Amino acid sequence: MFGNHGPGGSMDFNTHNPGDRFPIGDDVLTPGQFGNYLAGCAGQAYGGSLGVGAMMLSGIVFDFFDGGETRWDNDGSRDWIRRGAKDCKERFGRKKPVDWGSVTIDFGP
Repeated sequence: MFGNHGPGGSMDFNTHNPGDRFPIGDDVLTPGQFGNYLAGCAGQAYGGSLGVGAMMLSGIVFDFFDGGETRWDNDGSRDWIRRGAKDCKERFGRKKPVDWGSVTIDFGP
């Protein structure tokens, strides 16, 4: 799992999509923000509060491996994890999104 989600992994949007922007509602997210947003949504969908907590802990681990030190994921990452979890909970409840293969998320008005 860390191979996919860790630095340089297939789900590391910062590495593979550095110039992309992702509209979520009224916000336009950078690749790093979007990755954290999706992590929060996935954590909520698959583990509720415990899953979201696991994603936040994973952010601290990712932060360490990404730069060799940790900032305790205080660069706004946790805010986007929480936002993704909140939006996902409001949209899906505890029902898991059907297809994560081609992600389409529209939490706009």
